[in-house]
Amino acid sequence: MPMNRSASVTWAALATILESLPPLGLGLFAVLDMFGVAPVRGRDPSVFLSGFEDLSLFVMVMTFGMLGLISAIGLLSVRRWARYTSIAFAIVTIVVMGLYLAIAIIAIAFAHKRNSLSIMSCWIGILTFYIGVSVWSLLLFNRPRIVQEFEGTAALFAILKTPSQGQ
Repeated sequence: MPMNRSASVTWAALATILESLPPLGLGLFAVLDMFGVAPVRGRDPSVFLSGFEDLSLFVMVMTFGMLGLISAIGLLSVRRWARYTSIAFAIVTIVVMGLYLAIAIIAIAFAHKRNSLSIMSCWIGILTFYIGVSVWSLLLFNRPRIVQEFEGTAALFAILKTPSQGQ
């Protein structure tokens, strides 16, 4: 039976995949640093993290990156749990990135002479992008049509799993 997935859910799954790639890349760099394969390893030892910090960073960012990819696969297959996971991730992202955004704005106000304004503006742009995508997905997955799309799939599977009455 073919799946009826709306275009907005497909776009949300693609956005979730794109949002998962930076944490996965950061986790890869933490692993490279942990094993001493980082490309700038010998230049300034104070830049690199200890083994425990590398492992902690790896676990934190890779967990969220992998959960994001799993959620995107669930969205593409229109699973109810993927909708719930996307809503939870959107709320967590808005809160965490909102705090980071507030810190970044304060840092720009106090450190604008020491740091390049373009680098700080780039960080604000990245944080704003994540917040924007999260607000969009939060609004999307609470629309009645999208809720019905995900709940309807669960009802269809429940009907298919029940034994036939006429046999």
